[in-house]
Amino acid sequence: MRTLHVALIALFALTTQAQTLSFPEWQLRSEQDPLLKPRSSAYQNTEALRDEVVSLRRTLQSKGLTVKQASDSVVAMGFVALLKTDHVKALRLFNQAYAIMPENSEAYRGFGGVFESMERPLEAHEQFRAGLALDTTNAKLYRDEALLLMEDRYAFLQDERPRQADQCLDGAYKHFNKAYALDPTDNTTTYFMFVTNLLRMNCVKAWEYHDLAVAQNGRSIEEQYRLMLNESCKR
Repeated sequence: MRTLHVALIALFALTTQAQTLSFPEWQLRSEQDPLLKPRSSAYQNTEALRDEVVSLRRTLQSKGLTVKQASDSVVAMGFVALLKTDHVKALRLFNQAYAIMPENSEAYRGFGGVFESMERPLEAHEQFRAGLALDTTNAKLYRDEALLLMEDRYAFLQDERPRQADQCLDGAYKHFNKAYALDPTDNTTTYFMFVTNLLRMNCVKAWEYHDLAVAQNGRSIEEQYRLMLNESCKR
């Protein structure tokens, strides 16, 4: 695995200085650098970049990885960069992962995560939903789309638009259900199964997922939800 990691670092010789972009900055930079545009066609249309992807794919496959595993390895590096809010490095890595395997929905999750980090929910939704249109088995993608819908809900409540907030809650609830059905071990998903059931006043299910979230030893129950549960869903 160390050999694989070294190979990846060598093949992805990107800048080591984190480059955080605002959305307007990204708009300007992406016009000059096509590798900053999600699902960039540069790897298909530029011979040198196309050869780079072929070489990368062969290197990773020589380590025993499938094409999907190779693409996922690069996506994982992209999320490390995104955690450091290095939008430039993250986008380039997600594009490399996409070039290796265009149908890999994890690359779409990465693109959406970049826009979410820039506080651009519409663009993030676009990427998440495009990924889900390709792959209905990606639990993390359902989860991240649902989490973004919960953020939308909060924004609508702040704007005193309860109908739109309720629509976001319903959408989030459906997506969390799909995520949980695919991966019941994800504590974030379990926790928000508790939250969305509580907000919908499904008390039996709220307690069920509350207990599961606690048993998974994940995040602490937020005070507002703990009080709401004890006041509205006594058992």
